[in-house]
Amino acid sequence: MESELVSIVPRKLYRYEKATEQRADTLCRRQLWASKPAFFNDLFDCQLDFDPFAELSWPLPRIREVFEKLYTDDSTSSAAWPLSPEIVRQLRKCLDTEGDGLRTTIGRALVSATLREEFAQSVAACCFFAAAPTDPLMWAHYGDNHRGFCVEYDVAVDLRDLIDEPIRLMEVEYSSRRPTLSFPELAFSPVQAMHRVLRTKQMNWAYEREYRVVLQGASARDAIRGVAFDIPPWLKPARVIVGARLDNNMHFGEDAERFLVAQRVADVLELDFCVVKKAENELRVARLR
Repeated sequence: MESELVSIVPRKLYRYEKATEQRADTLCRRQLWASKPAFFNDLFDCQLDFDPFAELSWPLPRIREVFEKLYTDDSTSSAAWPLSPEIVRQLRKCLDTEGDGLRTTIGRALVSATLREEFAQSVAACCFFAAAPTDPLMWAHYGDNHRGFCVEYDVAVDLRDLIDEPIRLMEVEYSSRRPTLSFPELAFSPVQAMHRVLRTKQMNWAYEREYRVVLQGASARDAIRGVAFDIPPWLKPARVIVGARLDNNMHFGEDAERFLVAQRVADVLELDFCVVKKAENELRVARLR
């Protein structure tokens, strides 16, 4: 349940950025960028399988009756009921054919592929990490090989307050299997079903301790690559930290430009400006000003 997650939301989250003028401009407007799943760095992210006849505790006529009462038309997407018209049409197809063709592996695979594609179009996510900014893997994978910067955010939110909001915060769960959705789960508990897909990532990524700010609805659906959105009031920037390869008193060329880009973000947002320093066997964060 969502309420069970409240106590484990970390007080600080970190987001790594490339030190480009475009990224700096977005942050200086006090905005973040949410990407569509097609542009995530994990090729298996936000994948799902569909097994329509799993967990059928009601007879098919009863399921059809309840479905038609809930979906009097091809419902529009919203935060409270996030199924797009195309997903509703796919579900209705399951009922109209009484499952003919969907009992086969090929039939389920075709519907699964349609649902995956439609789902990827209906959401966008901005990724944060609870792993400390002294983790070299995070800088290597997300911090432009130690030449980017990281923004530390203070988190002050009760997840129960976000249940009906278009912007949600959720913790990623790591698994060796991707989610399999049934017809009842997707049709009658769509919020929980969609969030289960959004929150599941392969076990290889568990070291990141990822959290996601998720956007659903028209703003996400209309975007091509992603969408900029205002930083939520419960997510407060605290400091800017530049990578260890920018820890140099004399900056030249592109490194100098990167350093100044990160410094501009700290100046405009009035944040502490820090640098990661390479110690003998570890990384440390030191304040520059």
